[in-house]
Amino acid sequence: MAPLAAEDYHVVAPDQRGYGRTTGWDNRPDLICLVNALGYTEVLSIISNDFGTLPGTYALLLRPDIFKSPVQVSIPFVAPATPAVFRGVDQPGKWTSISV
Repeated sequence: MAPLAAEDYHVVAPDQRGYGRTTGWDNRPDLICLVNALGYTEVLSIISNDFGTLPGTYALLLRPDIFKSPVQVSIPFVAPATPAVFRGVDQPGKWTSISV
């Protein structure tokens, strides 16, 4: 965030409800209220990550006149596989076998 702020961008990273010092779970209107509270009428780019993609997407769907140019990055957690998972899997489109 610091490099963006150094280039005169206004960067805000609020805690999502249920994280940090917050409670609750229905955060659909929160981003719209935050933009209003900060005195803005539009957001040029809304970037949301992991669990933040849901409120980021809702904000865009509810108020496309406010939120422009969305970016959602959600990468699911995949636990590391044990070497046994890779042995003998030589089918197209599947993992290639690895000698361990």
